[in-house]
Amino acid sequence: MVVSPSLITDRRREPACELKFLVPRALAQEIGHWACEHLNPDPYADPAQGNAYSITSLYFDTPEFHVLRRLGSFARSKYRVRRYDHHRSIFLERKLKTNGRVSKRRTPTTIQELDRLGEDDADRGWGGYWFHRRLLFRGLRPMCQIRYRRAAWVRNSAESLLRLTLDENLETAAISGVAFDDTSAGQRLLADQAVLELKFRSQLPALFKCLIQEFALQPQPVSKYRVAAAALGRLPYARGEDSSIDHEPETPAPGRDAFGRFPDLRALPAQSITPEVDRALRNENGRERRFEPPDVGGFGSRLACATDLA
Repeated sequence: MVVSPSLITDRRREPACELKFLVPRALAQEIGHWACEHLNPDPYADPAQGNAYSITSLYFDTPEFHVLRRLGSFARSKYRVRRYDHHRSIFLERKLKTNGRVSKRRTPTTIQELDRLGEDDADRGWGGYWFHRRLLFRGLRPMCQIRYRRAAWVRNSAESLLRLTLDENLETAAISGVAFDDTSAGQRLLADQAVLELKFRSQLPALFKCLIQEFALQPQPVSKYRVAAAALGRLPYARGEDSSIDHEPETPAPGRDAFGRFPDLRALPAQSITPEVDRALRNENGRERRFEPPDVGGFGSRLACATDLA
């Protein structure tokens, strides 16, 4: 059985890579049919839900939105708590991106342990100590909850371990504490679109090249957190659906306070991060693996390399 690459813990494995695409819902259905013909259902997905499962994540940022504004080393990492379906087991995750290369660290825990993240001191005896410590060190607070449906397929070919995911029905909600909200209706995101991700090791596999050519796909960076931030009025500009794309704004628009606590981001003074503080934050992240980006046929900086395919 091909297991999910996110569950592989061998740090000696070669790096993994991913390509992201924003596609119309109708095209996502066609890609799903293609995946059923060429790949195997994710063993952890529910066949009754169309080889899918739900993902709910809590995202963290500073009160001044250092992560969202990409200030200093905050631009390279995201901290989140992830839950699959309604399981009691959850994952504490840090996703680190440096020069287009992405690595992930994750630690399993239980939903009953979430209250620990609200305490003023991190417990060295807890498996989530590293995560809690970094939240405190960086001044990160819970910002929003993002939930979506993920359909997933995998295949272990001679070239690479392949994984294709389609994320749909995205919704977000503002949160003020470290807790999952399973009752409130969230705000819909990307109502007519889906996020396609192709994940593989080393070079772009021939099978995925055929997929890209057949459906004329164009890779682009897509951030669910930025999509949610735009919907909640957190961005210092508004681009509607296009706020999911990481590029510079064209027309600024007034911000609004979704939590009733923070002012318009454009009204905030520019944050002064000294070289000493920035170096401390870089060192606090630890060392990431170094490797050269693989050749994926001209996609260049659109490619993100990772040591985890989750």
